[in-house]
Amino acid sequence: MANLFLRPAHFPAPARTIGQAYAYRFWRPANAGEWLDLILAFLIWPFGVLACACWYTRKNGGIVAQQSGRSRTLQFLDQLRLSATSGLLPPWYYIFELHRPGEMERACAYLTRGETKHGAYLLLAEARGSCSPLGDKEDFAHFCAEGQVTCLPVLFSIHDGELGRGALAGGTLPPVDLFVKPVRGRGGKGAERWDHIGSGLYRQPGGETLSASRLA
Repeated sequence: MANLFLRPAHFPAPARTIGQAYAYRFWRPANAGEWLDLILAFLIWPFGVLACACWYTRKNGGIVAQQSGRSRTLQFLDQLRLSATSGLLPPWYYIFELHRPGEMERACAYLTRGETKHGAYLLLAEARGSCSPLGDKEDFAHFCAEGQVTCLPVLFSIHDGELGRGALAGGTLPPVDLFVKPVRGRGGKGAERWDHIGSGLYRQPGGETLSASRLA
């Protein structure tokens, strides 16, 4: 946040606007719990960044070094520089693939869940006096369809073991890659990816392979 105010020109206008709104709310704790969060963040921030950078470099550094040619040491230093210049913590270095050539220069354009779901979205909900009714992924898809807004289609849904709204004719799976997620899940919890590999078979990244009927 400090860099947002000290060097605002380094941040694209959208990121700057959302970041400033988030900072405005962040520095105005509404209760004792938020005050405690603020104090703890101040106390553990330097140690937390170092510990996270060590952990994520150990966890991801090897494969990233093989793919990008950037050594573990440089990855570790990148994460420290990222935290100091853009406010992005070490996990986002790998999530946003900022180890790729030229990507570090774009770091200030990225927003995290803290600034969006736990920041700007809450501010918007307070301003309009209500929360979005679109936490349900099926409702979201239908809302977009009614408004002629392009989004990923919901091919089918399953409730209590039964194909529900949006079910395909005959309950068969299409010969395409599938992404499965709880209707009201948060983040990546419970998400699964199944790649269609031909001949009616689907495979998870871990190697498990199922027929269309078994997967359904």
